[in-house]
Amino acid sequence: MNPRIRSVITALVVFVAALAVRLLYLSHFKATPFYDPNATGLDMLLYDKLAQSIASGDWLGSGVFELMPGYGYFLGMIYSVFDRSLTAAYAAQAMLGSGTAVLIYFLTKRLTGEGTAILAAAIGTLSQTLVFHTGMLTGEMLILFILMAFLLILSTAISKQNAWLFLLSGILAGFGILCRGTFALFILLFIPWHMIVVRRDLFRRALPQATALLIGTIIIVTPVTIRNYVLGDDFVLV
Repeated sequence: MNPRIRSVITALVVFVAALAVRLLYLSHFKATPFYDPNATGLDMLLYDKLAQSIASGDWLGSGVFELMPGYGYFLGMIYSVFDRSLTAAYAAQAMLGSGTAVLIYFLTKRLTGEGTAILAAAIGTLSQTLVFHTGMLTGEMLILFILMAFLLILSTAISKQNAWLFLLSGILAGFGILCRGTFALFILLFIPWHMIVVRRDLFRRALPQATALLIGTIIIVTPVTIRNYVLGDDFVLV
């Protein structure tokens, strides 16, 4: 069988298996009081309220964001389409978790090989922690999906030496920062590391690639920083 076709089939099997596990978990989770964010309080309730505000048309809000805004807007878009359907929100969580398992497979295959990739995907599919967070409307599933996509595209960009892929990696990093501010640390550490590793070709490769990565990140983060300054009168990155 063609290796590409085999990889696609494997990825489909991983996705379906991961989705089945997560939907099974959600079918039991729905019977618990924790299914409704109003019963849980804390971050789930705050994200739920932020999403409802966004779905109602208040896209900018007021003041500096109390929570990382990325997941709030993601959840808000789901609410705006499905009228605050928790079923739709949890289904999206399950899709993100299943997509993450697929990305784990492709990333591991790229870095190691087919056998290790299948094992890693199986762990991602059945991981108790990952399955549990499918029922938590707090952004973990979204940030993990973005992280895996970022690492996959960044590793491809490095191997292909493609500036456009570095730009795309930066855009994903920007979305990652909107979901978890600590994502910025990776960019701050990666750029000098990359320039040291590729120092023999600093001006032709390393500098343009690092610049593309940084520009992609800035494109996504800057509007939120400006929004915080204008509406909150405070210079807060996200």
